[in-house]
Order: sequence, then C-alpha cells, then structure tokens
Amino acid sequence: GGGGGSGAASWAAAALGAFNLFERALLRTNCELVAARMRVPGQLRILPHAFMFTVDERSRVYREAAVLDRAWMDSLSGRWSQDDVTATMRRRFLLQHTAVEVFFTGGQMPMFLNFESMADARQVLRQLPVLPAAIPVAHDLFGLRSVLQQRKSPAELLARSDATQRWVRRELSNFDYLMFLNLVAGRTYNDLGQYPVFPWVLADYSSAHLDLSNPASFRDLSKPVGALNPDRLQAFQARLADWDPDDHDGMPGFLYGTHYSTPGYVLHWLVRLQPFTRLFLRLQGGSFDHPDRLFRSFQHAWQNSLESTSDTKELIPELFYLPDMLKNSNKFDFGIGHDGKQIGDVELPPWASTPEEFIRLHREALESDFVSSHLNEWIDLIFGCKQRGPAAMAANNVFHYLTYEGNCVLSEITDPVLRSAAEDQILAFGQIPVQLFTEPHPRRTIAPSIVKAPLKEKPTVISLFADDPVAFLHVGTDSVVAVSCQQVLAVRQRLPEARQYLRSETGGALRRLQGKTAAALRLGEPFEQDTVLSPGLFAVTPDHASVFACGYWDNSFKRFGLEPGVSASSGSTTRVHAQTLFAHTSVLTCIACTEDARFVVAGSRDATLTVWDVHSRAPAGVVVSPPRAVLVGHSQAVACVCASSSLDLVVSGSSGHCLLHALTGDLIRSIYHPTARRPQQVRISSRGDIVVFYRDRAAPLLAVFSLNGTLLRSLQLQEQLMDMALSHDGRFLVTGGFGHTPVVRLLHNLEAVYSYARMPASIRALATAPDEATLWLGLASGQLVVLPLDFTLWRSNCMQ
Repeated sequence: GGGGGSGAASWAAAALGAFNLFERALLRTNCELVAARMRVPGQLRILPHAFMFTVDERSRVYREAAVLDRAWMDSLSGRWSQDDVTATMRRRFLLQHTAVEVFFTGGQMPMFLNFESMADARQVLRQLPVLPAAIPVAHDLFGLRSVLQQRKSPAELLARSDATQRWVRRELSNFDYLMFLNLVAGRTYNDLGQYPVFPWVLADYSSAHLDLSNPASFRDLSKPVGALNPDRLQAFQARLADWDPDDHDGMPGFLYGTHYSTPGYVLHWLVRLQPFTRLFLRLQGGSFDHPDRLFRSFQHAWQNSLESTSDTKELIPELFYLPDMLKNSNKFDFGIGHDGKQIGDVELPPWASTPEEFIRLHREALESDFVSSHLNEWIDLIFGCKQRGPAAMAANNVFHYLTYEGNCVLSEITDPVLRSAAEDQILAFGQIPVQLFTEPHPRRTIAPSIVKAPLKEKPTVISLFADDPVAFLHVGTDSVVAVSCQQVLAVRQRLPEARQYLRSETGGALRRLQGKTAAALRLGEPFEQDTVLSPGLFAVTPDHASVFACGYWDNSFKRFGLEPGVSASSGSTTRVHAQTLFAHTSVLTCIACTEDARFVVAGSRDATLTVWDVHSRAPAGVVVSPPRAVLVGHSQAVACVCASSSLDLVVSGSSGHCLLHALTGDLIRSIYHPTARRPQQVRISSRGDIVVFYRDRAAPLLAVFSLNGTLLRSLQLQEQLMDMALSHDGRFLVTGGFGHTPVVRLLHNLEAVYSYARMPASIRALATAPDEATLWLGLASGQLVVLPLDFTLWRSNCMQ
C-alpha cells in the first residue's frame, strides 16, 4: 500500500501529467515515498492546482528491485489534483520531523513523503493545502473540519478537536477514538515502524464462553504489557537497578528492551496475508521463523506476552476487524510446532468457532463497559502523561532510549554507514508515539443503566401523500425528504425533537415544495414506463442539499439542489435547481451517494455503473461531468448499488452475483450466493459487512458477506423486502416490506431481536434518524409512521 492509485487510474494520472510538463512548478524537491512495502526515492513537484510524484528510476532501490516490486513502483508515479486532497498532516519519520502525509478522497491510500530535512518538509507543508476540500459537517467525525486548517502540533490539534469530549460522552466508539489518537499521534499504515497500536483487552482465551460482564475476563489496562506479570516485572526492575551506564557506553537504563510496536511485531500478526508474508520473509532472510515463534494461537500469544522477557507487544487494529488475517488461505507451509501439529490457521479460543466470530466478540470486548471505564489508563501509558519522565518510571513504562524522540538526531550523523546503522536501530527498537496529553486522560462516562422493559410503541402517523405510495424516505438532522410514486417531492425542515413526535398522535404534516407550476412539484420528466419506483432510484446527501433521482426515459439521472436557508415551514417558496447528467446507453436503474457526499454512483440497464464527483466548493453539490470512472463486469442490468468513501468501495448487484469495485474503477471481486440469484438491495455496514436482499420469487433471502466475499449468514424470509437500514455501529439491521411489519435483526446472525406491531399498509421505504432515536416508515397508503428506536436496549439484551 501507500502512494498513488493502481491500474488504469494511475496510468490516467501519469498520462494527464504528461500534458502539463511545462506547467510552472511552485516547488520541486527530492523525497522518498514511504510505504509498508519499502521506501521509494523520487521527486515531488507542486503545481498551482496539483502536485506530482515521480519515481527516481536511476536510484539503487529501483534498479535492484525485484520484478514485482518494480512494477509496483512504476504505479506510484502520478499527478493528483489538490481538490482531491482532504488533509495534509505533519509527520515524523524515524523520530525526525521530516515527513508529510497527504490524505485523499475516494478511499485512495494516503501518501507518506519523507524529505531530506525538516526545512524541506515545512516548505512542502506551506505549499500544499492543509484542508482545501472541507470535510462536510455531517461527516466530520472527530471535529477536525476547522482545526486541520491550522498548522498545529499534534497535541494542539487534539486540544482544538472535540473528539476527546465526544468519546467521554460516549458519542464515539472506543475503536474510532483509538484510531483517531493513532492518526493524530502520527501512527500510519504506510510505515511499519509507526503502525497504529491497539491494546490487548482480554485475558481469557481458554473458556468455552466469553463473559464480558466479568472483570476477570479482561487485561489490566492500567499497566503496560511488561508489568502484567509481577514476577517478570521484578526481573526487569532488578536489571534496571543494577544498570550502570558506564558499562554500556553511556546508554541509560530501561525496563523493557523490546517495544510494544515494531515492524517485526506488525508482520508477526499479519504473516498470513500478502504482501506482509513477503515482507516477513524478507525480514527473516527468506524463510519463516521457527514454528513455535509464529503467531499460531491466541492462547499461546497471550501466555508469551505474560511470560517471555522479550515479548511486550500490544495489538494492531486488524485484530478488531479483519478475520482474514487469521486464515491461512494461501496455504503457506509454516512448519510443525513442538506439539506435532501443522501450523495453518490461527488456533482460536474455545469461545469462538470461526475467525468471524472471534473478530466480532473481540470488537464487543473492546466496546464493553469494562474497557470503556479503563481505556483512559492505557491511553495515559501510550499517548499521555505516563508516556515519559518520572510518571513513566512510576508506572513501570520505560523502554530503550532509542525509542524516544530526541535521543538520536540523524541529521547530525554525517557518515552514511553510521547513519544507516542508526536508522536500523530505531526501526528495530520501535518508536514511542507523539505525546498527546500531559494531564491524566478523562474517564469515560458510565453507561446509563438499561431497564430491560418492552419498547413502548407510540406511533405517530403523518398524512403525507393521499393514496400515493411513498417511494423513498430519508431523515436528516433537521429535515425529512420523501418522494412518492407519482414523483412528488416533499420536505420538512426544522424537525421537532423526536420525543415530540412520539407524544403526538398526528404530528406535523410535511409541506410540499411549492413551485410556479404543477410540474415543479415533480422530480423532472416522466420515468421510463417500465420503471417501478422504489428507494433504490433515489439518493440524498446527508445535509439534504441535493436529491438525486434516476429511471428517466432519456437515460439520465438528475440532481435537484434544494436552496439552503429557506424553511419549508415558512410561507416562502423553496426553489429547486435541477441538473441533468448523461453517460449511459440505457435507462438508469439505481443510484447511491457516499456517506461524505463526495461521490454519486449510478447503475444502468446497460450493465455498467458510473462514479461521479460532487463539488465540495461553490457551487456546492453540483455533479462534475464527465464521470470519474466507469465500472464494468456485469453482463446484465444493474439492479442495486451502494457506496462508501471510507471503505473505497462500490457494491452492485445484477442477476447472478454482486460485484465489488473501488471508487477508482478497479474490480475487486465477485460475490455469489450458492442458491439465490436476484440481488435487489445491497448495504455496507460501518464494519465492512455487506448485506444483500435477494428477491427470488420462490424464496426471498437475506445474506451477509464479509468484504472478502465469505458468506457469513443467510436467512430465508416469508416476505419481499422493500427497504432496509443499518445501525451506525453495524450491529443491527432494520427491514420492512410487504409483510407490513418492521423487524430489527442482529446483523451477525440475522436473528430478529424485535418486531413492531403490524402497519396498516405495506412498508415501501424506511429510514432511521441520525440520533437513532426514531424509525421512520413510508407506507403504501402515502402515510409516514414514526416509531421509537432503542438499539441501546437491544444491544444490552443481546450482550454475551
């Protein structure tokens, strides 16, 4: 990973750059692109509206590279528009402040560039935009929208963000908050020496059942791994007490000679996945390590971290979301362990029967009440006030001196041999993250006690379209957008609080958008005569500034821009600005908008999909033509689509299978169900699970797949579904359709945890409010129904 795009996208970027060879460069400087795979020398050119990286083909690294590595290096050269940059951040490399990391839209891997000096890095930061494409407020998860525009240190950036306060208030998950702290502290997937670090959270890898209500199931988060075993800690302390710097060339003493995160440790965890297998073999001189030192089982890894004097490693984020790292899918020969068993897949604890179940329960443990109450103590050790100095000594948290910034200034070493040796030492010993807190980290608020009482259903019925079925429904922070089967668009802004809806029996009627003529009430021209209106034909940006619709006879899709600042509850007229876009040779059948409102994806009967950029600057919301990518691979009409910027993923379905594409256009894989053939709806959860509803006439079916295409669960249904929605945390699925009854299901096994009362008409569309306090249903009768929603209650009821 790391750096430029791949395949056709990279070729196109390079070709585009060829037409601008004589464009005046604002800055030209030598650098190296740092990726997990290797460091690649090259040159950075910053132009008025773009920047270019060119691999140095004369460098020794390039000339001596293996064929596969050279082909990968060739793909790194390219040109990137500054409009595609979401952020640039100051970075360290080998504990020196000489690097910059550039983040892009569309799921492109961030680019980590290391420069020859700190002055070069500062000059690049001054030329590159810090935040040219502002993060949409609705998608500003960590409150970085304004602070990234200020060139601040990591600690200052964190202080100006509201992420810590949101975590304390339980508005951010533990996983998201740890990822944020790693990001701000300079940890990156591009550098194995600064890989994101996560804690061991469990201490029970031997029980048949994992009890997350028992404190004994968890690791003590107030202590570093090296201090978890009192006997081993005593040995470490005795060595430090006897340490004489004069006997070690002036080197200060330490408790732990090994760090909690090094390139070797990262590859230890990821040894079963390429390209990490190749990197592991390179590190080990071409062969796998001794079988008993490999990552073979969780029980073995945990015991080793408690007993070995050379193992104080923590975990990596993948252990909380990537089950494939636990499978030896490539059938590598890791050898035979001391017990005579061939080492293949990772041996799981008895409480997990599959890698997917382990990852799910491990993530549940990370988000548990115990970890939530003590995670601040671990943050103090890794990112905070106990990271260094007397507080670190008191907390038994002292590592080799080369792991700390300032103890080795590479720019002062002029001998290239000595400098290379110093770099190797820093890589081998690990690197302490940037310190983010100098005061104790605040503790998370205690979760409110859950009263396990039945949900009190007090539905609010809103008469919206008289006998005109609701075809689409979306609920925003302060507005609702609905479309009827007669193409009538309705909106209501400045919504009352959810509890006001649930107290009222009738609610407020949504006001239709008024126009000068009757046609202004409708979404453009008539739809193609065979088009059946359904939720998949419409999409809306989170702020409701744009509504997208497809299915028109002229093979177009349309964007309707709703003029901001005009309240539909007032007497004024809300104007609609329409934009019509063409790229397909047949009628469009489905459309989706990414969660950050940066991309729109449309599918067609012509068996292709197109990906379109959406302007983030003025004129905001306008779709940029032509499309940025065309997605191919289907042989029949595309029936459904969904897209995610954060996962760089488009999932689409047509008769027979679903396809996964990157937003850049690259085909990733196909997904097949063994029996179902007609995918009708697809959704992507925040955890990367893919939900597909198959509308096979004889046996409608729900299925859940992993990102890598593994079928996790399928369930035959007794009704045809019309719409479905996922909870923010990816644990729950809400469905509705011709059975008249909305159902809440656990996503991992599709078991129903709650069924509401039967509705007076079939459910044609549904949506959850952003705060997940209410569920909104659009009925075939033209009515909206608002129901209470309580994922917290169901989560508590289902906790193991």
